[in-house]
Amino acid sequence: MILRLSHVRSVGELPGVPLALLLAGFVALGADSSPKPSGRPKSAVQGGAAPASGQVSYQGRLADGGNPASGSYDLQFRLFDAASAGNAVGGVIQQTLSVQGGVFSTSLPLEPSSFPGADRWIEVRVRPTPAEGSAVPEDAAPFAILERQRIQATPYAFRALSAATVESVPLQSLPPSVPVLDAGGRLAINLIPEGIARTNSVGDLGLAFQSALQATNAVNLAAIAVLDQRQTGLSNAVGALQDGQSSQASRLAVLESQQVVQSNSVAALVQTVAGLTNALATLERRIDDLTQTNALLQQSLEVASAPTRSGWMAASTLPADPGLVTNGFAVVSSVPAPGWLPISTSGMPTARSAAASVWTGQEWIVWGGKVAGQLPVANGARLRPDLDSWTEILPIDAPTARSGHTAVWTGTQMIVWGGFGSEGALATGGRYTPQPQGWTSVSTVGAPSARSGHAAVWTGSRMIVFGGRNSGGLLGDGASYDPVADQWSALPSTGAPSPRSGATAFWTGSALLVWGGDGENAGSGAVLAFATDGTANPAGWQPMATASAPSARRGAATAWDGRRLYVWGGQSTLGAALSDGAVWDSQSNSWSGLGASGAPTPRYDAAGVWTGEEFAVFGGSGQSGPLATGAAWSPATGTWRPLPPQVSTSARTAPLSAWTGSQWLVHGGLTATGAPVADPQRLEVRPPWFLYRRSALPSSNPPLTPP
Repeated sequence: MILRLSHVRSVGELPGVPLALLLAGFVALGADSSPKPSGRPKSAVQGGAAPASGQVSYQGRLADGGNPASGSYDLQFRLFDAASAGNAVGGVIQQTLSVQGGVFSTSLPLEPSSFPGADRWIEVRVRPTPAEGSAVPEDAAPFAILERQRIQATPYAFRALSAATVESVPLQSLPPSVPVLDAGGRLAINLIPEGIARTNSVGDLGLAFQSALQATNAVNLAAIAVLDQRQTGLSNAVGALQDGQSSQASRLAVLESQQVVQSNSVAALVQTVAGLTNALATLERRIDDLTQTNALLQQSLEVASAPTRSGWMAASTLPADPGLVTNGFAVVSSVPAPGWLPISTSGMPTARSAAASVWTGQEWIVWGGKVAGQLPVANGARLRPDLDSWTEILPIDAPTARSGHTAVWTGTQMIVWGGFGSEGALATGGRYTPQPQGWTSVSTVGAPSARSGHAAVWTGSRMIVFGGRNSGGLLGDGASYDPVADQWSALPSTGAPSPRSGATAFWTGSALLVWGGDGENAGSGAVLAFATDGTANPAGWQPMATASAPSARRGAATAWDGRRLYVWGGQSTLGAALSDGAVWDSQSNSWSGLGASGAPTPRYDAAGVWTGEEFAVFGGSGQSGPLATGAAWSPATGTWRPLPPQVSTSARTAPLSAWTGSQWLVHGGLTATGAPVADPQRLEVRPPWFLYRRSALPSSNPPLTPP
């Protein structure tokens, strides 16, 4: 049994004892002797006592100078029969204890006879244990006396010390003077204290109690019924709310799904409108050019149809136009085709090869590639041809340095992916926004494996990647990337072209076209059609015709005019430069020959573009190395004409190029020594004009009004 007291005692400094002590503790007699911290605040003293077998457990908290005491302390314990003065009960018990964190515990050898039932007070004295060699002798070091703690007397029972058993006393042996039972054998009423309600009618008391209990039960049962009804109502209301919440959650999910679809549709529509706007501007410029050309041709036709006039002039793009020559016209002068013009070099990208570029409709963006020493870079610049000025592409958050990568223009962003970096083939990319400048990442979840030398096209809503190579060899798979959702989707593999790198790829408006490249069976090709319902899901691969197709080759110059694929030159599987080609018609899935008259010399890794009227080829590597010449083939005449050579720098192979709608832009490539070159140039691709004049004819023909 444990008795607790509350007590606070503060002791000032005593001579020779420079400390202030705060003691808090409890005393237990006959209790478990293991220490149990009280958990009370440090300002409390707790204590208690009870008879026991002679050992008293005592615990306390000791504060030294306002802080928990720590170290060795001497303590003296002694019982008294009064709060002050009085008589000592037993002798002084002195112990040296270790105090840690202000807490100590001990056992005191107090005899049970010291507790006869009257109150007792325990006095505690304490001092720090004197150190060896201290100037004050141990027996002279003073103790701090704490105020005595009261151990209050409590009723308790002792085991008989002189008898082994206790016998019961029969009720009949009590003296007659003790009225225990009444005549009815019940407890005498006069033995029940006045403060307790009494009755001799047990039945009346039972009935009254039973009636009161039944009334209370009825009230409680009625209240419980009401509570049950309220609980049922609340349960129904909660169920209704849960059903409503589930319905609202389903509706919210539908709305969110619809919002995603609408957002994707709006983004695709914005991109389509931007593409149509650019196409419309190009068409308007083309219409102006055609209108002027048509006026000139009309004048030529009218002149040619007036055989009786002499001294008339006519113009033609042919140096010996048969329609004019047979009607008496002869060439008197010519207007040569424009030559290559240099582009500003201020702020241009440094000399490089294996870079990637896109034409935005206003700017030409060049990024990445290899510079001197075959080092990949992660920089580039944008060219405004109308202003003849370059703008640096900021490198913040740009993809890692690379070469052999691809780039497409979405209408608002340039997407760069794949390539070869310092650690090998890459499966990463980035998205570049020119206004305002900034890079964002491309997701790698579901992306194709790392590769370089692959092909990539933009469909109007997706970037499609196919083929390439990595350390494992040639690849024949691919995926489409949705920049709005930042997600990849694998392309179907059934019927796909054989593994290859350096393949030609174009977007036809509804399908991905893949042909040629480096690899086994790379002389073949296939077309992957896509759904036109807005889902951009691939419908399946269809093979391209092989009859009359060009032989297998890599590095061919190619172009797409919206219906037909033009292929010329390239390098054969044996390494020879080629000088032939063909045209594939997407509507008939058939190949036709490309005339060889006036064709460029054999070459591979040349640049090729469709100008709107001609298929132009420039540069590349021939039998003797890089070239600075080219030619243009006209489907209308079925003939080649030479392009003016570049004379400002040495020849180049594998240059970057772009068609603006009126000019051909060229940058970069490799020289004969394999060094990268910059030398940006532009060319207005149009034929020379030849002026004809007709001599006098017989005057018998009626005169005609000149046009």
